[in-house]
Amino acid sequence: MAVNGVNPFHNDGAGDLMMEIQNDPAYGLEIISEILEAVINPPVEGFELDVDICTAGIAAAELVAALNGNPSPDLPEHYAEWVGDKPTGTDKAMIADSLKAVERIRQKDTELYQLFEETSESPHSPGDLMVEWATVLNDLVKRLQSSL
Repeated sequence: MAVNGVNPFHNDGAGDLMMEIQNDPAYGLEIISEILEAVINPPVEGFELDVDICTAGIAAAELVAALNGNPSPDLPEHYAEWVGDKPTGTDKAMIADSLKAVERIRQKDTELYQLFEETSESPHSPGDLMVEWATVLNDLVKRLQSSL
C-alpha cells in the first residue's frame, strides 16, 4: 500500500471522493459529511482507519476549507471548479468535524500515519515525509480554524 506523497489531492482516496462528488454533484456536501463522519465515528468498534479513508478525509477537510474561502494553494482545478459552483461557506459544525477528522487521521493508530512513519524511516526515503505531512496538515488546520 502506498500514497503518492503528502499532497492531499494526489492520492486514491482523494480521487475517489472527487469522482463520487462529480458523479452526484447535488449531494457533494452530504458526501463530504459522510466521509468526515466515517473518520470521526467509525462504523464499527475497532475499525481501522485505512489509507483510503484517511486520504479521503483529508481531501474532504480541504474542500471544507476551500468552501469557506481558505483553499489550499495546491487545490486542483477540478476541485476549484466544484467549489466555485457552491455557495460560499459551510456551517460551523462541518468545519469542526473537519478539524476533528484531521486530528483523528494524524493519530499513530491510523494506517496513513504508520505508512508515512515507515516511509520516513526508510534509508531510501527522499526526505522526512512525516515532517512534510505534518506541515501540510498543520496548514490545513490553520485554514480551517480561521474559518470558524
